[in-house]
Amino acid sequence: MVMVLEGGPFEDARTTLAQLLMQAPTLRALGLAEDAVFQADTAESPSMKPFLVVRWGDNEVKNGTSWVDPIDLWGYDEMGDYTRITAIVKEAARYLSEECLQVVTLSGRISQFLDRGIGGDLADDGFDAVVKPYRLAAVGNGV
Repeated sequence: MVMVLEGGPFEDARTTLAQLLMQAPTLRALGLAEDAVFQADTAESPSMKPFLVVRWGDNEVKNGTSWVDPIDLWGYDEMGDYTRITAIVKEAARYLSEECLQVVTLSGRISQFLDRGIGGDLADDGFDAVVKPYRLAAVGNGV
């Protein structure tokens, strides 16, 4: 079954991934606001917590129009307790890897997301936040 997002399909895999996270009802239920998902290259400075930052890596594999791209999710929350942000990044990874299959974009399709595991507890003094990283990969085709 092909998945098309509300308002989509979107231009590319990066925009589509952000929209998947913004539209996930299970993340809203855990306290992540719809406007609390940011690309790593944004000039915006998040004013709310919790929030997610999505960082895409360079192609690990490219074969014709098929590709595998690494993704880092960085979850930020109020300083002091990792419980909520750990639940949010785990749910984001579960949602992407289990429910987001064959997602259509204008430039191709994300076939699946691969769960590569959660990182350790970190802190960011600049955002006065606890940070929980999660590693994934997107597998897709198209340009």
